[in-house]
Amino acid sequence: MIHTNSSIELREDEQRSLRRQIVIAHTFPLLADGLEVMLRREGYVVSMLNPRRLNDVSVLSELDSKILITDCVGIQMLQCNEEMLAQPELKHVLSRAILVVDNAALSAMRDVMPCQVTRMVAPTSDFSCFLESIEAVVNGQSMIVPELKEFIDETDSADGPLLTERQIEVLRLISDGLTSKEIGQRLGISRRTAEKHRANMKSILKMNSTVELVLHGKRMNWVS
Repeated sequence: MIHTNSSIELREDEQRSLRRQIVIAHTFPLLADGLEVMLRREGYVVSMLNPRRLNDVSVLSELDSKILITDCVGIQMLQCNEEMLAQPELKHVLSRAILVVDNAALSAMRDVMPCQVTRMVAPTSDFSCFLESIEAVVNGQSMIVPELKEFIDETDSADGPLLTERQIEVLRLISDGLTSKEIGQRLGISRRTAEKHRANMKSILKMNSTVELVLHGKRMNWVS
């Protein structure tokens, strides 16, 4: 795991409370329900919250001195109106949040990700990673699982586009909904070459699906 010190320190009484109080606000029921069961087995007091409710200012009091486990929808809800953004409690809620995110969602969210969100776990991470992220909140540390940290480092360290002009051209046509055969006809290349470009882009950007490629292309303004 990647651990670093967080800029927000917690009082001793907050640490004691945080060790057992968890709120799960996640849009994927299977993941949320599974986490609830496993955390209760570990002795945590767990409550469930519809992530859509996170755009209501009154919910901040419910999250006081609790750890929030949420996804990108939850983070967006917390920032979707000016009244919420004006609340001083919001930065403390975000500083106690654990974000469950994959590379595609992280790529789409990078430009609007709050700086206080410094604990990230992948949906496919072992349960032990979730326990480590909880301890990281309690101890005022950041924690990002290696697969997400690697993705962040690679996208942050890139001086420019990681793709060639031809690959970006192919990506734009993929975004327009063209098949590999149609892309080949448009660019004067074979279907196999078009498919090879698609596979190479996935490999370079360490993405598993075409949807991830298109989302990343939109974030980088390579495609409209």
